[in-house]
Amino acid sequence: MRDSFFRRIQKILETPKPSPHHLQYRSVIPLRTRIWESIRPPKKIPSTTPPITRGQRRLLQSVAAIVVPGLIGWGIYVYVDSAPDRSYSRLQEGITLSAAGKLDQAIGKFSEAISMWQYNSRAYLERGNAYVLSARPEQAKEDWSRAIELDPKLAAAYAARGSEYRVEGRNEKALADLEHSISLHPSGDAYYQIAQVFASLGENKRAIENYSLAIALLPAAPFVYFSRAAAKNAEGDLEGGEEDRATALRLAHAAPDAKPH
Repeated sequence: MRDSFFRRIQKILETPKPSPHHLQYRSVIPLRTRIWESIRPPKKIPSTTPPITRGQRRLLQSVAAIVVPGLIGWGIYVYVDSAPDRSYSRLQEGITLSAAGKLDQAIGKFSEAISMWQYNSRAYLERGNAYVLSARPEQAKEDWSRAIELDPKLAAAYAARGSEYRVEGRNEKALADLEHSISLHPSGDAYYQIAQVFASLGENKRAIENYSLAIALLPAAPFVYFSRAAAKNAEGDLEGGEEDRATALRLAHAAPDAKPH
């Protein structure tokens, strides 16, 4: 009788009982087993995504090797490509200041343009022009030479440097630069400077030829007529010289600001 009572009690204890929250537990599970199950890491759920093959991995690596540097390069390009625009903006400001006679400020703007974009050949050209007007011929020639290095077809830089060589009496260098300038882009200023070289050498006929070519491109420049009048007088053509002189005076009254370049 007593044994059957204890068996019933054991059977009741072994039967799972519902918790207040309808969670079940088993009192017969050893304590250490229940503790281990509560603290052990969760089982790793197997992935349903198929693994990447070696070929797919190589393809992804190849795409990344092209796309990533391309995106970086594009960002650098967007930043660097704006440098020429900003440089030319400063250049235009400098040209405006130079035309107003504010040479020091103009030189500052041209220098800013060069610092923003070191390949701005026009900035070197214009800064050289401002330097020579500021009585700094050596710096001017350096800038013109740099402009020519950057742009070998920049005719104005050859003409400017050739004009300075003429002033210094370096006639061979002057003629070389001026004639090369004309071969790139004929200009009245270059023809006038060549004529001045020949006039200084006493070759008046060649001077008159080049003055005439200059007049064809600069028909309203009184200083060219004055110079040709002097060359004609030196050659004994007094009537032609007087005619050029009269034309020069008429043009000078019409445009009093016209000056030799």
